[in-house]
This record gives sequence, C-alpha cells and structure tokens, in this order.
Amino acid sequence: MPIATADPTEYASDAADTHAVTMPATGNAGDLLLMFVITTVDVTVTGWTQMFTTDIGISQVIGFKKTAVGDEFGSTVTLDPAGSPKLTAHVFKVTGWGKDLTTHVVAGTTATGADTTPEPPDVTHGFTTDVLSITIVGVQ
Repeated sequence: MPIATADPTEYASDAADTHAVTMPATGNAGDLLLMFVITTVDVTVTGWTQMFTTDIGISQVIGFKKTAVGDEFGSTVTLDPAGSPKLTAHVFKVTGWGKDLTTHVVAGTTATGADTTPEPPDVTHGFTTDVLSITIVGVQ
C-alpha cells in the first residue's frame, strides 16, 4: 500500500536564474514524487510532468509529478523559471507507488476565493479504495 512520507523536502530562495531543489534523501525506483512550487513566473523542470498552474493573485502555485527512476534521491533537481524570481518548493515522496502516472495522479478543479473557511476542490478519479488526497493552499 502506498505511504506518503511525513518529511517532505523544502526549498526557499531569493531571486535567481535557476533553483536547485533537494530531493528526499532516500527512496526507490517506482516511488511517486510530487513537487509544488510557489513563484511569480512560469517554471519548467526537465523530466517532470506539470499537473496544474493556479494563479493566486501576484503569485502562482505549480504542481509537478514524476515516477522516480531511483537516482533522484539525495540529489537536486534544477528548476528553470522565466526570469529570476524568488521561489518556494516542497517535494513529497509516496513509497510503494507502482501505479500509472497518467491515470492515477490527477489534479482537481482549482478552488479560489477569499473565504475564511475554504474547502478543497472537487476531483474526479474513478477509484473507490487506496485514494490519497493532497490539498495545496496558496495564500497571497
């Protein structure tokens, strides 16, 4: 059964042309890696699939996913933003993954607003068991 790690890696930086984000220290080929980036510009990450981009005022939250090949752990991945922005990133690892990245990792419809009690967005996935939901909140 897949298990989400309780110790995500975190990265925050001043303005830079590229950003080297540290991956989890240990893991295995087949683990699911999820990276969530908050910045003011578009970002590309070689070898990762972008799931969504959500504008939150002057910033945006960008979600990326990747099935680990095994050599990522303990290393860094380079984020290449447009321009030289400040950037924050969080990387989560799900061990025991072994699922199809295209059909088993989906992003819900973006929920926006200024409510003091926000609700997570709806997501349609078609699964009835072994569902892991992660809600990302970006606050301006």
